[in-house]
Amino acid sequence: MRYGTAADASRCDFADGLTLERPRQITEAQFASDLLELAGWHATNVLPHLNGFQGYDLIKITIR
Repeated sequence: MRYGTAADASRCDFADGLTLERPRQITEAQFASDLLELAGWHATNVLPHLNGFQGYDLIKITIR
């Protein structure tokens, strides 16, 4: 992502959760920008191919 946040998930529907690695040097606004970039990319490129997606509001997110 633009500011270096790394994302990891075992499934493309995030059913097992999403882990984000936030670089120490970025601001909260930059971190939020990376999250929005990830959500937009996922909604555009992955979501149309999923059947029965639980929704973004139910994803367990771990930030390190």
